Amino acid sequence: MANKIERILGLYSKLINGGTVYKAEAATNYDVDERSIARDISDIRDYLDRSPRNRRGAFLLS
Repeated sequence: MANKIERILGLYSKLINGGTVYKAEAATNYDVDERSIARDISDIRDYLDRSPRNRRGAFLLS
């Protein structure tokens, strides 16, 4: 079973590479409840909303 950080990074990686995350499929793959996947996606969204961006909207790594 992957820990939460590995799971979130896996989901994030899939999303930034143009993939689609299906809650049921991801929950099965990571052996967690669908609610955990929903919370993980929410955490990713919250993080991106707080991340600094340049004038063109690209995220900046600090």
